[in-house]
Amino acid sequence: MVCIICGKKISKQKFCNTCEECEEKVDKLSQEILKSHKKLTLRHIKQANIEYNKP
Repeated sequence: MVCIICGKKISKQKFCNTCEECEEKVDKLSQEILKSHKKLTLRHIKQANIEYNKP
């Protein structure tokens, strides 16, 4: 399986579709968005991942 956010290969033994790194980012973004009462979408997550990985 591959992570739906970053495309990194993840273990088939896990029952999730995101890697641990992206899962942590999602948790952090979720907390930030909950504070501002916005809805978290896959687009938000992917955009944050692109910005986070800029050189």
